[in-house]
Amino acid sequence: MKRVRNEIFWMLGVLVLLSWCIGFVHSNGVQTAAMNSENKNSAIALIPSEKFLDYIQPYLQSRSVDRIIDLLISLPAREALKRARIIIEEQDHELLREDELQLIAALADHYKKDQEVQGKFFELLLFDPVYYQNKSDEEPFGYVIAHQGHASILPKLWEWAGKFHVTDASGKRPARKLLGDFIQNALRRVVEKDEDALLHAMPTTHLSITKHQATAFLMHAAQLPRSVGRVIPWLKKQGANINAIDANGNTPLMYAVKNNNRAFVQALLKEGVDVNLMPSLEKGTALQLARSLGNTELESLLRVHGARD
Repeated sequence: MKRVRNEIFWMLGVLVLLSWCIGFVHSNGVQTAAMNSENKNSAIALIPSEKFLDYIQPYLQSRSVDRIIDLLISLPAREALKRARIIIEEQDHELLREDELQLIAALADHYKKDQEVQGKFFELLLFDPVYYQNKSDEEPFGYVIAHQGHASILPKLWEWAGKFHVTDASGKRPARKLLGDFIQNALRRVVEKDEDALLHAMPTTHLSITKHQATAFLMHAAQLPRSVGRVIPWLKKQGANINAIDANGNTPLMYAVKNNNRAFVQALLKEGVDVNLMPSLEKGTALQLARSLGNTELESLLRVHGARD
């Protein structure tokens, strides 16, 4: 019996010792990994500018933008700006345009306490070549920035643009003039994709969207067959006229009926659209339009909400 008890105590002792050893190794491993990461971040400051791209080449090849951001924010603001500019000006790498925009926006957000440096990051945004070339197949950079979770810098960008000048091939010009309608382009793309959550995330109240622009966005959204109208409440809050009549004599409700877009019709009805609005005798009402198209489903829906012959 005594022998059995001793064997049990011996086994327990071994287990305790083994457990301690595992904990010790794990703790050292975590600390070593943390130290290696910290050392790697601090080492970037010692890399000469001409060797910088070689140093981060693995991250460029794998498009590890978050890792590059982590490395750069370990540097003083002006040094991070210098290294970021090297990346942006280098064309022979695997980063896509949206990767570069993510990099610049994240750094501009991180170094917001240094307004001069933040302004330099904003300059990099302004010199986005797509902005000048107006490529229709590229996303507006304001939209890309907001979509990546950096919408908070948009008001700062607009504020900065009113105070600074930018020098480019055409000479020295106000930065806000260069920006032009970038935020409207971004909002237009958000509306086209019916991303209401992103609309709320974009601090557009500081970017002067007018009632006329809101109405134009609504009219545009009504003509998109796949839009389900998630953006309508937000646009109405910005002053959009849901009963607007465009130059062709159509209303948003009429466009939705033409597209057989029941979801958009329902969204307009929920917001209190005038179902009996008649832009002209020739155009008639949305109900008459639904009937002429043989769309009995929408005709019934409009009647339920008060449409009259």
